[in-house]
Amino acid sequence: MNTRPSPISTVNVYSDNPEYYAREFRAVPATEPQGLVTQLELAAQAGVDIAERVSEPLTPWDIARASIKIAAWAARKLR
Repeated sequence: MNTRPSPISTVNVYSDNPEYYAREFRAVPATEPQGLVTQLELAAQAGVDIAERVSEPLTPWDIARASIKIAAWAARKLR
């Protein structure tokens, strides 16, 4: 004898998802407390990034990155 409930609902109950489509939910990032070493590491990396930008404001990689973004933006607009 089958004791599991039927997947077909016999009760008329309103559902805003009658076909039971999978829904996407935005993931909530885990907020773990950062230790002092991690905070110092992130601050040091940010300092190095700023120093690098000041010393060399525009690199070929920046130009390539910007051209890819512009091409993708144009493709989306033309779609």
